[in-house]
Amino acid sequence: IRRQRQMCIETDGAHTVKVTASDNDGNAADAKTLTFNVLATAPNLAITSPAEGAYFKAKTVSFAGTTNGAKLTVKVGNGTAQNVTITGGKFSGTFDLAAEGKNVVTFVSTSASGVTTTVTRNLYLDTVAPAISAVTITPNPVDAGKTYIISVSVTDEGTDMVVKLTGKVNGETIIFERK
Repeated sequence: IRRQRQMCIETDGAHTVKVTASDNDGNAADAKTLTFNVLATAPNLAITSPAEGAYFKAKTVSFAGTTNGAKLTVKVGNGTAQNVTITGGKFSGTFDLAAEGKNVVTFVSTSASGVTTTVTRNLYLDTVAPAISAVTITPNPVDAGKTYIISVSVTDEGTDMVVKLTGKVNGETIIFERK
């Protein structure tokens, strides 16, 4: 006779099942025990680099982090998930951003029992330099001791840009930055 029973155990740690059997005459079989571990808790996953929202001017990006999971994958956008080697709870590697602009990168750590933890990073590829289309000064010419306005027109394909204006007035270097 063979019997099966399904059970659901949701707590981590070691568990033991003891099986006994006897017939109608009271004859008892030697008891058997089975010890097993349940890993119901999701693995820890920390991405130490790259930081959320980082910008890159090169397609290839380095990453690093830690996990206590049994398996780790990294995927860029809708691409194929790549397996990452975990050594002593640490991992590192590189991946290529798929397109100019925003790229969603997904790291998934999986425990030995199949429980997952996911960390997502929004990273930006910006390989196009900004273009300065105009620099003007008003009034022109400038009268000594008077107020003047310097206007700069800059365009950029990226979503974040810093405009830096450097010049000299009366021999003194002036630097102005604006995001």
